[in-house]
Amino acid sequence: MNSSKNWPLNNIDHYTMEQLVVHIKKKNKLAFIKELLKAFDYVEVLEPSQLSAKEKKWLAGLEESVQQVNQHKQGKIKLKSAKALLDEL
Repeated sequence: MNSSKNWPLNNIDHYTMEQLVVHIKKKNKLAFIKELLKAFDYVEVLEPSQLSAKEKKWLAGLEESVQQVNQHKQGKIKLKSAKALLDEL
């Protein structure tokens, strides 16, 4: 079964599951975390190779956004306000 066909971007109207993106800080713990999550019968672990190009692009954008928020919190960059974003529309 191809897990990417169940991806929310492909089937948004019928999507009822929740997603969690986890960033593992220590690469040597990645295999352990994957095996731990796979032990739960109600959790599906998707590998990047199972994702479509559209899904990979969406995840890359999400990761970039998270990095920007973290840089903003650290005072490294200044983000636009919600009002400024809306004014651009």
